[in-house]
Amino acid sequence: TKPKDLAKLLRDIETIEGDPNTINSLRLLALLFVRNGDLRRMRWADLDLEAGRWRLKPLKGQGKVNMVKDMVVPLPRQAVAILRAQQQINGHTKFVFYSETAKKHQIISDATANKRLKDLGYKNIHCAHGFRATAKTILQEQLKYPLVLVEMALGHTTKDPNGTAYGRFEYIDDRSDMMQKWADYLDALRDGKDTAKFKADTKDTAEPNAQLQALIAQLGEDQVLAMLKSKA
Repeated sequence: TKPKDLAKLLRDIETIEGDPNTINSLRLLALLFVRNGDLRRMRWADLDLEAGRWRLKPLKGQGKVNMVKDMVVPLPRQAVAILRAQQQINGHTKFVFYSETAKKHQIISDATANKRLKDLGYKNIHCAHGFRATAKTILQEQLKYPLVLVEMALGHTTKDPNGTAYGRFEYIDDRSDMMQKWADYLDALRDGKDTAKFKADTKDTAEPNAQLQALIAQLGEDQVLAMLKSKA
């Protein structure tokens, strides 16, 4: 959850040699912060690489009141590039992370990512599921994105203050912008470049309408209107 530590982790991942399934799955876990089980089961049929969308039914969402039953994950350019590379390897199969050695499910094992992280020295420090906490913390604390957008990206059921639940396609443009900015931030962090432009202190240069929309997303339209009236 600390940018400096995350930068080192991202660089360490790039040192992995061998099966491209492994390194590409870790790259995507960092970029998309979905659950490892959902990523491992990613199917080509659920992807629209031209539009940059992945539609899925999260495993944890089936029967859980606090998890969405289906969702759309906007894919940043970096994720699309990784998936294009995977197409060259597994495009002839049903699964993005097809594995010839996995006889039961035909996909990489749920232990694959964690084993590689352990080999990199992250035992009891970071695991595959930990990318979700990493993204949530930094997106909110460092990049100051509204909670509702972050929760939607995590696949959690989300309601505004008036109790209205958001659908999978709501705020899709805002979520796409957030995912692209997150991917660009990770690139800059990994490469040791200046990340100041991604931080909250640059938010005041944003378009006023964008700031207003972010506030509405976080607090709800009625509450924002009440705040504006009180200032009038």
